[in-house]
Amino acid sequence: MSQAMNPQSSTTPSPPVVRLFFTYDGTTVRLESQQPVDAVIPGADTPREELPGHFVEVRDARGQRLAQVPIRDAFRTTVEVFPERKGDLITVVNVPQPGGAFTVLVPVSPDAAQFAVVDRQPPRSLPSRPGAPEAFARGQATELATFAVAVTR
Repeated sequence: MSQAMNPQSSTTPSPPVVRLFFTYDGTTVRLESQQPVDAVIPGADTPREELPGHFVEVRDARGQRLAQVPIRDAFRTTVEVFPERKGDLITVVNVPQPGGAFTVLVPVSPDAAQFAVVDRQPPRSLPSRPGAPEAFARGQATELATFAVAVTR
């Protein structure tokens, strides 16, 4: 099989991967550990568009985004409550202050200097139009926390 046809024989090495373990209480986020792992991360990229959701961004020393990975199933404002009696319905209840823990695998290139946990809300209007402020067209992004890269690469 030729090299062009075989993705396993790629000459571009993947950057090292780090497992980040976070805890959170409301919007207070703590990075509990950084651990190098042997893994490949599908879906880690630097998209041109600002997608809504929670993400961990990998940034260089100037704060430029090198990569981002979505955070799945964290910061939920509702929970499912299962019934005690068989046959009763499962209900969804609002959580006044979400809390918990989550892990994310991120690529860590040699330029990586920090990890940022970001909450990006969807735009409130149609895509950018002439004269509209750029932040309004992109949606609102809130940086919940930033941490230094402390793992050996």
